Amino acid sequence: MIDLLKLRVANFVVMHKIWNNPKLKLFSQTKYKDVYKEKFKTKKVKQFNGVVFLLTEHHLDIIIKPHYYYNSYKHNSDDFTIYESVYVITKILDDLDIYEEINHFRVINIEFGLNFIVPLYDKDLIGFTEYWKRTQGLTDSQYKYSKKFSSTDANGRLHFYKVLKFYCKGIQENAVCSPDTLRFEIKSMQFKYISKVLGIENVGDLLDLNVYDRMAKEILTSVKELLIIDNNIDVENTNLSDRELKKLKEYLNPYTWYKTLQLNDRSAFTDKKKRYFKLLNKMGVNIHTKLYNVISDKINYLINHTPEIKHHTPTYSTMNNFIETPTYSTINIVGIYGCEPIKRCIITGLDISFQQDCSIMLSKKGVEYYFKFYPNIYEKLVQRHLTPKWKNTSQNKKFEEIAHNIRDTKRNMEVKLNRLYQEQQFRLFDFNIFTQ
Repeated sequence: MIDLLKLRVANFVVMHKIWNNPKLKLFSQTKYKDVYKEKFKTKKVKQFNGVVFLLTEHHLDIIIKPHYYYNSYKHNSDDFTIYESVYVITKILDDLDIYEEINHFRVINIEFGLNFIVPLYDKDLIGFTEYWKRTQGLTDSQYKYSKKFSSTDANGRLHFYKVLKFYCKGIQENAVCSPDTLRFEIKSMQFKYISKVLGIENVGDLLDLNVYDRMAKEILTSVKELLIIDNNIDVENTNLSDRELKKLKEYLNPYTWYKTLQLNDRSAFTDKKKRYFKLLNKMGVNIHTKLYNVISDKINYLINHTPEIKHHTPTYSTMNNFIETPTYSTINIVGIYGCEPIKRCIITGLDISFQQDCSIMLSKKGVEYYFKFYPNIYEKLVQRHLTPKWKNTSQNKKFEEIAHNIRDTKRNMEVKLNRLYQEQQFRLFDFNIFTQ
């Protein structure tokens, strides 16, 4: 869901601690030219696995493109779920060991959105979409079939409090997706919107599921405010009366809406829009409803779908060990989306429904079960949770040590989370709900 994050660190000690991290390397404009096309305003540029660090006299800026990072900085049109977003952010924080400084990473720029296909509509839907609220869309001069919507200043420049972008991804990136693939995005470069509307102040807030709920609501609200002049409608074959048909043809004329905006009555535009929607509903061809439902369905998928995380370089990091699992765990996702905890191990994500009802982690008997019936999964458990010290011991001892290390992983994660979160603060990964 998240396309881009720009973080800013203004604390002098913290910014130079990060800048001097030996893991940061000189930035390669050649290697990442398809991702970072803009020219940076400072010559002090470093990168870590494609995450860019820009050092100035007063602050350190960090640019992250989570979806690209997750896909090894290659273009694709895959759906990027909230769990994959959390995974990427967690992995970067963990790899750079910067949890203790997390409150210093202020989010000053964010882009989020989704891909979708509207049946029977293609790139022309971009051209049909004329207004967001009372603001007419501006054609994006850089790309074909692309529009931006935002209020403007006296000189016609966009305000960056909230900018909508609606474009045909299938045209821009036809090598990786269907030509009918569309994309809807929201971008903000103002902290007031990011903090007040989305509830994001620092990068740690992006580990909170409520933030993604707000992003989803922002997208759906914005889509609901669009005005689409649907030229796909067959006006010669309708169930409307002659008078209604005349009105419909009037509403399908872009000049009607422009002229309405020139009136002194600010409610005229909204009232006319309601009458237009009423006629579309009577015909059963309201593209606004269709678009809203398609995007709503995709959002539900991005929120509730729990994919198997792509494996990058294997690591024994406790946070990564929790997230990089053979089958992605859906538990610990609490409340706001109505997801019921399922009977899976909270560390490995594996099914433990055959264990005692009070179990929350894979036990010694559970490890033995996978050894007998799912040897391929057992081998992954060995790789992840059995230290070299016990490789040549008895099979029974291996079962015991794997289960023991899984329990240790949980304890280590609790220690890290207790450092990261204040008491009573919402936690994305909350173990306590399983022992209450």
